Amino acid sequence: MYGDFWKITSPNTIILNDTSMCSGQPVQLNAGTGFTQYLWSPSIGLNSSTGNIVSANPQVTTTYTLIATNGAGCGDTAQMTLTVLNSPTVIATGDTNLCITIPVQLNASGATNYQWIPPTGLSASNISNPIANTISNITYTVTGSDSTGCFASDEVTINILVPPVSSLPDTTIFCNQSIQLYTGVTTSGFNFHWEPAYGLNDSTSVSPIASPDVNTNYTLVIETADGCQVKYSMTVNVDAANIYIPNAFSPNGDDRNDIYNIIYSCGFALEYFRIYNRWGQMVWQTYDIDEGWDGNFVEVPCGIGVYTYVIAGRNSYNNEGVMMNGNVTLVR
Repeated sequence: MYGDFWKITSPNTIILNDTSMCSGQPVQLNAGTGFTQYLWSPSIGLNSSTGNIVSANPQVTTTYTLIATNGAGCGDTAQMTLTVLNSPTVIATGDTNLCITIPVQLNASGATNYQWIPPTGLSASNISNPIANTISNITYTVTGSDSTGCFASDEVTINILVPPVSSLPDTTIFCNQSIQLYTGVTTSGFNFHWEPAYGLNDSTSVSPIASPDVNTNYTLVIETADGCQVKYSMTVNVDAANIYIPNAFSPNGDDRNDIYNIIYSCGFALEYFRIYNRWGQMVWQTYDIDEGWDGNFVEVPCGIGVYTYVIAGRNSYNNEGVMMNGNVTLVR
């Protein structure tokens, strides 16, 4: 179908070959270099009626006549028929605006074979009806061809009106701690707010700082100017802080390390805190987590040595029981 359509076999002879082209897809007519002047007729569909090489793009089958001459007055005349084959009419459907990333059915018709580009996000790129699953705006071009080799193209555009959140997993913090709720979403062109606003430093920020005191399910609401809205949810679980028990204290009246107590921040409900001497006798107990042992037993100072503590309580956030025991050294 393509190539040189005119060849000079002698300085005074042009050989003509009929050929064909796909509608709307220009071909080059080449008359060689055996003459100095060339005149093509009719000029319909040609980019020029003179010259040994012209581009032809007629809408219908056309017979062209070429008159070629040289400076000596010698010339030749030839004809050729350029048959115009109908190119397929490829129609693609699937243009859509999405508020959230979901699979979209694309369809193309009017041809025999199809090729979609780019193949990004497509279930297949060489069928008429692939499934597109894209996370960003994209335009697909489908080119269809028929049995003649002629082809045509069409486009399909998918717009994601609200960007997907890159990551919004559940997380756990200790009480009195904070965490940033990172979403990976750019703020350009969108409005954001979180529900509920409880525990957040800014409920209209795309990535606020969360400091809840209890387990909280947060929902990020993303809105576009045209009212498209999507929601993403996550849970911030709050756990009791670690409890720290010193391994020694010195109740000597110097106001430094005189009281042996539980060091904690929050989230721990004490049932009892008991101290035993080395013979297993309980020398002190309390049910108040903020109260500590002063090193006395019935208002009498206990001797220097190693004592055993036992702590029982519950995690205030999950109601799980907590039991701890160990040794503490009393020095004076």
